[in-house]
Amino acid sequence: MNRAFGVQVTMPGDDAGAYPLVVVATGERDAELVAARAAGGEASAVTLRELTEEEARQYGLDMGRHGDAKALPALNL
Repeated sequence: MNRAFGVQVTMPGDDAGAYPLVVVATGERDAELVAARAAGGEASAVTLRELTEEEARQYGLDMGRHGDAKALPALNL
């Protein structure tokens, strides 16, 4: 069953810091893998928390589509 997660992605050597994403995945570790793959390169990711169903709707995530991801303009999870 898919769930929505807030994830923080970091790129090595990038001084800009971390990038927030929301992703659809089966669990926390899967969310980190989805986010790192979406960011490409040598990205690493950390799951911040699971989102509520209402939050997932607000972010426009397709809960039936594993790997659906949206970048956020600011960390507000």
